Amino acid sequence: MNLRENVRLAPYTTLQLGGPARYFVECAGESEVRAALAYARERGLGVFVLGGGSNIVFGDAGFPGVVLRVASGRTKRAAARDCRTDDVGREHRDAEGAPRGDERPRRIP
Repeated sequence: MNLRENVRLAPYTTLQLGGPARYFVECAGESEVRAALAYARERGLGVFVLGGGSNIVFGDAGFPGVVLRVASGRTKRAAARDCRTDDVGREHRDAEGAPRGDERPRRIP
């Protein structure tokens, strides 16, 4: 697993917008996805699964957890199977703990 720190997300989105990911890993296979998810879980970090980069805009502050960039449909399904949106949602609360978006716990299909 090639885990990189403070990687600008803009080049990975179609709109070319977004600050840095605290950690970023490009996954070529299911084993890399599992390793990256384990890394995030062990450290209590949120996870964002990034596909082709369309329909997503990251803010200038970036993402404070692990961004997994996956290429194939099979790899995307492996990442989604082990990633809960509530894990990602915890990263999106204000200082008082109030939600800043949709944070209903559910599995990504």
